[in-house]
Amino acid sequence: MIHAELKTWIGAHPFGWELHPLAEVQDHRVVRVGLRLTLSTECGSCGFRPGSPEHRALYEGLEAVVREVLPAPDGTTRCEIEPYNARSYLEDGRPRVEVSVRIVHAHGYFRPLDAEEWAGARAIELRLSELQPENRRLQDASLARFWPAA
Repeated sequence: MIHAELKTWIGAHPFGWELHPLAEVQDHRVVRVGLRLTLSTECGSCGFRPGSPEHRALYEGLEAVVREVLPAPDGTTRCEIEPYNARSYLEDGRPRVEVSVRIVHAHGYFRPLDAEEWAGARAIELRLSELQPENRRLQDASLARFWPAA
């Protein structure tokens, strides 16, 4: 269950997100080794003042959302949240704060995604949709186009 403070933050800060496969090249072939989840929200009052307390607070709010949607640690998957980066990203000419996380195998980085990890990706998408039903996927990044055929 999501706590009240995070619900309030989400209500005040609409965010966009994308979840897509993370690919690497090994032995001259592309291997989908994990996933990258990125959340972003408009800077609003902090505008183009990266590194300001308001900017940092937006990052921390997005990081809390990320922690809410990631699967519980089970020893098979490693989730690496990128550290705070005091810069803004432009989307449609508006500054945004962004948080990214790499979701990869805990053992054997170049192992391709398996059925369990694809199921985890679907669960992350579902959880994001539940947290903020009106949110939007950045660049229509639904994993559906990447899912293996059933």
